[in-house]
Amino acid sequence: MHTKYLVIDPLSDDPLICTGSANFSSNSLQENDENMVLIRGDTRVADVYLTEFLRLHEHFYFRDAANSMAGKGKDEEGAFLEEVDDWTANDFFPGSYLNSRREMFFRDAQGSWGKQAQARDPNESIGQGRQQAIEDKRKASEKRRAAKEKAEGSGGAP
Repeated sequence: MHTKYLVIDPLSDDPLICTGSANFSSNSLQENDENMVLIRGDTRVADVYLTEFLRLHEHFYFRDAANSMAGKGKDEEGAFLEEVDDWTANDFFPGSYLNSRREMFFRDAQGSWGKQAQARDPNESIGQGRQQAIEDKRKASEKRRAAKEKAEGSGGAP
């Protein structure tokens, strides 16, 4: 696998994704014939790239942990398939990697998302989605109208 991308503030309202064939080096960016696409403000694209990053990270994190345990003489397969009473305990141990990762995404969660979803009015999301679509169409129309007026004012074609 060969992939190159940079994700900046992926959970914000204004994420930045840099992706393409270019390496992040002087030669690549200044001398070679390579491409880089910058995608800013598209939260859906940021979600996709962040999900892929986390998928790859988890995959290679597991492989590293398995290799480390195998190097210490522990059974690679058995180390991960053993039965434990509370397999989520490390997710709540202060200062641990798993706790930090959990808090990064769910720090302020009030109860489980499942309970929150069940308590929410099912029509709420539909109404919000429709309202957002109407607002998006209005903004796009205003943007086109402004561009047309600007082009007509400067004597150019839209």
